[in-house]
Amino acid sequence: MSTNNKTPKKKLPKKEGRLLKKKPIVIFGIVAVVAIAGIIGGIFLFMQPSEENPNLIIGTNCGIWGSIDPLGTQVPTDYDIISQFAEGLFDHDMAIDSSLLIHNLAINHTWSNDYLNLTCNLRQGVKFHDGTIFNAVAVKWNIDRIYNFFDLGKAGTFLFDWLIPNGTKFINGTKVANSAMRLINDTKIIDDYTIRFVLNKPYLPLPALLASVHSYILSPASTPYDNFIDTDTGNLVGTGPFIYEQYIPNDRIIFASNPSYWGGKPKINKLIYSIITNKTARYEASLSGEISMLNGFNHLYDPTPDCIYYDDMIDVDSFFDDPSIIIQEGPPVFHFTYLIMNNKLINATMREAISYALNYSSIIQEVINGHGVRLKSPIPEGMLYSNITDIEYPYYNISKARQVLKDAGWPGTNNLTANNNITTGNEWEMLVTNITPLATYNFSYTETDILSILIAPLLVNDLKQIGVKLEPVIRQGIEIWYIYTEQYGYHLNMMELSILGYNGPKFNDPCSIINWMYSNKTIDLNYAQVNDIQVQLWMEEALEEPNENTRSLIYYDIQKRLLEEIFPVCYLYRKNYLRIFRSNVNGWQVHQFKSNFKTIYF
Repeated sequence: MSTNNKTPKKKLPKKEGRLLKKKPIVIFGIVAVVAIAGIIGGIFLFMQPSEENPNLIIGTNCGIWGSIDPLGTQVPTDYDIISQFAEGLFDHDMAIDSSLLIHNLAINHTWSNDYLNLTCNLRQGVKFHDGTIFNAVAVKWNIDRIYNFFDLGKAGTFLFDWLIPNGTKFINGTKVANSAMRLINDTKIIDDYTIRFVLNKPYLPLPALLASVHSYILSPASTPYDNFIDTDTGNLVGTGPFIYEQYIPNDRIIFASNPSYWGGKPKINKLIYSIITNKTARYEASLSGEISMLNGFNHLYDPTPDCIYYDDMIDVDSFFDDPSIIIQEGPPVFHFTYLIMNNKLINATMREAISYALNYSSIIQEVINGHGVRLKSPIPEGMLYSNITDIEYPYYNISKARQVLKDAGWPGTNNLTANNNITTGNEWEMLVTNITPLATYNFSYTETDILSILIAPLLVNDLKQIGVKLEPVIRQGIEIWYIYTEQYGYHLNMMELSILGYNGPKFNDPCSIINWMYSNKTIDLNYAQVNDIQVQLWMEEALEEPNENTRSLIYYDIQKRLLEEIFPVCYLYRKNYLRIFRSNVNGWQVHQFKSNFKTIYF
């Protein structure tokens, strides 16, 4: 049965940090924790561990989605797995929502006066899981490996933060070793436990970049230098709290507790991802008590066939009536949904009108059942330098949207009234009904893109209220990809409006979002074709500005210009984090950038 016509039997009320009952829940890409003996429903289960050192068995709908290699994936679910085994020189403070950076394998850092040299003293007494000593040699080897992947043509676009945005479109395979395209010109070993990064240009977000999963330090003795770690048969060897033991595709991933972890041995004995692809099996396992925890970090409320509330065979009420199951919602995660507007084909006046014409609350309610919050800015709340104080971000205001068009003298608006009347048959709506719209735009998506399928009728109705006709265009998935990458005769101007879901920044600095979405200087996510000279200058200036206050002001100016003058995209929503666990689970730390299971106890 087609899922897009089905209505959830009930809706989980939007609440944060409270026990929620008797409502349906989406379980797609979620994590389940199982600890029993035997085989049930084809799911491999392990013997009940002792109370002192229990095993935490995590059930998920898939295994490694992209790659077990930090340089080979851009999938958040993979990030969670990889971050159990490996670590970076820097990390994100798990105790602070704004995710301030802290030292990790580096114990301190200093910049040179010209900000071209970043020197880090490294933590001593740390060993990789294979016994190799962690030191400056290992750090240099890992940085060199990144640039070697560029030279070999193996680097994906998610590694482009390691290149300088110097105005040149990068072609994968171009030699960048020792060239001006490299962010880091050289990695110098000062002594066994001191490393210095010599930059081609100042780049103040470097510590944040070094905290990303793609910067995690792996053992030179166990990691291939010229190729990715084989996900099915290879071994990920880091310094983290868990040791990569075994991956059996479509079955399980086994993590062993690292007894010699420098940060203290994890409280659980083993961490095991049990791959449970069937949503009914996941549901029944949680209901029966075999599952101790569900972690719906990224695919929380995706309107897909894998969601439980699309399955009439599942009695959702019994799940929420279980008194031993605790359900807590919030905070919102770094997963964003945008309406992309082609800035070359749709001018700023119309982009502003569209931005004020959208009923954001209705979209959040109808598409993700109210389990999210409005995304208000290009730099989301919770990220460093996010600040929209005294900035008027677009909100649902139909009279303002109409007035924007009238003030600009948009053809056909002279005799129209800029009111908030949206009753059937109003004069703005009738322009579309009478086939005399003020403008007509296409809205492209694939026939399997349920998110866009749900949003499409809402957009059609909202834009009709400002006299704009929206024409849904269904394309093949490969066509959308060719359009985004402008290959084989396809180009971005073939799409005027589309939906973009972004899994969020790889590290905690605004450049990890805005320099990808609004810059025309590198391969990025600038599908809206934003080309504002002032914003571009500010983005580049912020990368080199060492003064925190000045840098904060630059990012404030960027937000204000994008929100009040450019209107490059419509910022739709962020999903809420959902925590589902049994009452005997304690010490579970969730975070915007990774999940941490080492502190869990029963």
